[in-house]
Amino acid sequence: MKNLATKLILSGIFIIVLSGLEKILIFMSFRGQGVMDSHTLKNLTPSVIWNVTQSTKIFGVCILIIGIVFFMIKKPTCSRSV
Repeated sequence: MKNLATKLILSGIFIIVLSGLEKILIFMSFRGQGVMDSHTLKNLTPSVIWNVTQSTKIFGVCILIIGIVFFMIKKPTCSRSV
């Protein structure tokens, strides 16, 4: 169970980082047009593309939370009396 939890936590972190990278790439694509703040960037970016980055971030957070929950769950142990 801990092995799965560790994989989910790492996957969640990776997906959140990927979301940030997507936003950086969008910012860099509009760099020559004088975009200096996030509000202008949201107005220039089509909503479908901006929603993809938001969905990626939300999915990453969900995977991260699931991994943390799995990590905290204790595996039941079988006690055998001889």
